[in-house]
Amino acid sequence: MKKTCKGQSLFEIVVAVGVIALIMVVVVSLSTSSVKTSTFARDKTEANKLAGEAIEWLRGQRDESWTTFNSNTDTSPRCFDSLDWSSTATCGASEFIVNTRFLREGSFTKTVEGVSLIIDATITITWTEPGGTHDIVVTTIFVQEGVQN
Repeated sequence: MKKTCKGQSLFEIVVAVGVIALIMVVVVSLSTSSVKTSTFARDKTEANKLAGEAIEWLRGQRDESWTTFNSNTDTSPRCFDSLDWSSTATCGASEFIVNTRFLREGSFTKTVEGVSLIIDATITITWTEPGGTHDIVVTTIFVQEGVQN
């Protein structure tokens, strides 16, 4: 007489549970990686926005009064936790832009070429996350024609 076995053996169940556990580990790992990547992308986008905001503010300051803009760029680097000329030093560890975790610093280099005064402005946005410290750097050049040596 032949026996017919119905159901699963213990070995098959252990293999099935192992495969399911492996798939779950891979899914969780990919999800974690995806969240980290999207968080970094969001932070980088915000940092670029804050740098662009500073560059536009500097352009407005230049357009308002080149003389005042020129004298304010004598101090370098400057912390721009708020968009004004009040800070005359680099950003301290707690001088974040209001309601953010970003530090915004500006540095200025002046050169004279012929009859042109050139101010090279560099804005650096820095932030820290569990993966480390990151920064983005945006540079623009301001030129005043007709400067005498």
